[in-house]
Amino acid sequence: MREIEKALAMFKNRCEDCNAKNTRCCAVCSHDKAMAALEKQIPNKPVYHNMPSNFYWVCPQCGKIYWEKAFIYNYCDSCGQRLELEVEE
Repeated sequence: MREIEKALAMFKNRCEDCNAKNTRCCAVCSHDKAMAALEKQIPNKPVYHNMPSNFYWVCPQCGKIYWEKAFIYNYCDSCGQRLELEVEE
């Protein structure tokens, strides 16, 4: 398990007091933001679409379209999702 995934698992286990009271304290809100940020650090492959007239890749998180493979970087410049550069065609 990667370090990011370990940290995510830790944040998903909220304190017993918050779960028992079914409330959202500042710590839980911070946990939610931290989990969202950590989830974006787990690399996802851009989705490849092959149309009859053209082809393109799409960010799996926000749907941003990349028309050329050369413009796919480590992170989506729209939402910050980490992208796996090994794009299969």
